[in-house]
Formats: sequence, C-alpha cells, structure tokens
Amino acid sequence: MKNTLRVIAAVAAFAIATPAFAQGGGGGGGGGGMRMSPAERNDALKAVLKAVLTDEQKKKFEENLAAMPQRRGGV
Repeated sequence: MKNTLRVIAAVAAFAIATPAFAQGGGGGGGGGGMRMSPAERNDALKAVLKAVLTDEQKKKFEENLAAMPQRRGGV
C-alpha cells in the first residue's frame, strides 16, 4: 500500500505540474499554449514514476515496458 500511495502522489504531482497532461490535449478550445507531444508526456511520466520506485521495482518496470507491444506510426 505504501508504494501505491507513492506512485499515486507522483502521478498527481506530475498532472498538477504539467497542464498539458491534465488537459489531455484534445477538444479544441484554443488556448494557444505549448502542449507536450504524447511521446514527451509519456517520457516525462516514466521519469516521475521511476523517481519513486526502488531499484528492484525499476528493473521490473523496465522489463514490463520492453514486453509491451510497440505502436506503429500512422492511423
């Protein structure tokens, strides 16, 4: 439970500090502000998550990421 709370707190802090993450980037509405690309957002979120994980958890996290199917560009 303690680790779960650490991860939730890290993701919440990331969402607060990164308005583009919280807004989701879609739906119009103007604003004209700089938004993070999905790849940038994913990289930043991974960095936040790794910051609160133990070395053993980081290793498992990396293994899980490597095992995930990669998306192809396009439609």
